[in-house]
Amino acid sequence: MEHKNLNKVFVPFIELLKSHHILTLPWMRTPYFYFAGGCIRDTFGNSNINDFDLYVTQESDLDTLITILKELGFVEFYRTEFSAKYRFLNSYVDISLINFYTPEDLFKTYEYTINCVALDSEYNLYYHKNFLSDLEKRTLVRVEHENEWFNSDEGILSLSYREMKFLNRGYTIDDSKVDKLDIKKINIK
Repeated sequence: MEHKNLNKVFVPFIELLKSHHILTLPWMRTPYFYFAGGCIRDTFGNSNINDFDLYVTQESDLDTLITILKELGFVEFYRTEFSAKYRFLNSYVDISLINFYTPEDLFKTYEYTINCVALDSEYNLYYHKNFLSDLEKRTLVRVEHENEWFNSDEGILSLSYREMKFLNRGYTIDDSKVDKLDIKKINIK
């Protein structure tokens, strides 16, 4: 799996988050965190990254990671009950305030194989077994899971909106195929 763009974009960001506070807040431990979804997908697809979706697996680590971002100069500019958005120059970070899942468990909330990808603070890349092939073919393939939200009116509306965004970017939909959630893991460093 080719991951030179991950090394170029994400490894320096991970190292900055893990080490910046050593001089300013030496007592602080950097929590385990990971990037997931579109920011990783867009790196593989050589597309511009709109924002970096950032997650922690424990709610108690959320304030620590936000403190580190603020120390780096990120400023909060938007907050909902679900996420907080931070900006520094032309970089945007969207931190989940409610989903404290492992990467594998987060994928159970994703609708397409091309979104089932994450890179953690230990440089482990998690991805659906068909992530790369579906991304290369620019094909939307639904992931089979038991998340009831996808069958609700809100879920169907959200899914339709997301499908339109992908279709406008040149993706096609493969309705004939639904993949089981089968995750792979490699270390990129």
